[in-house]
Amino acid sequence: MRLAILVLFIPFLFGDLRGQDAAYLAQFDAFQKASGTEAMQRSAMEAMLDLQEQDPSSDKEFLKRFRKEVIARLGELNAEIAVLYHERFSLEELQEMTRFYETPLGRKLARENPSLVEGSTRIGAAWGERVANDVVQGMR
Repeated sequence: MRLAILVLFIPFLFGDLRGQDAAYLAQFDAFQKASGTEAMQRSAMEAMLDLQEQDPSSDKEFLKRFRKEVIARLGELNAEIAVLYHERFSLEELQEMTRFYETPLGRKLARENPSLVEGSTRIGAAWGERVANDVVQGMR
């Protein structure tokens, strides 16, 4: 019964995108490639899985199979993420964003973005530690 109800509501959960456009999904794929998002997504997932594999208590066979399945099914994840974009950006806006990432400046941003995210994360962590230390000092 629950499955039947879920099936009835799927069109409402995913808006117009599922039946709508292969064009939007294709453009979203082009945007992800041009912006470097696809490569960053894959890299982040690989890093997360690498960390889990370093845990001595982890089930290595499960993680091996999970890694293979995750990589094989990234298209499913991207289709769901595309819904999020579809709620916020029209096809024309997505095309315009893709065109930006195809310019020299856009390619530079896509190329530099992973190191900017990494550096920002490192800076944010150090800043958070300083703030935490200040709070601890203030509590003494």
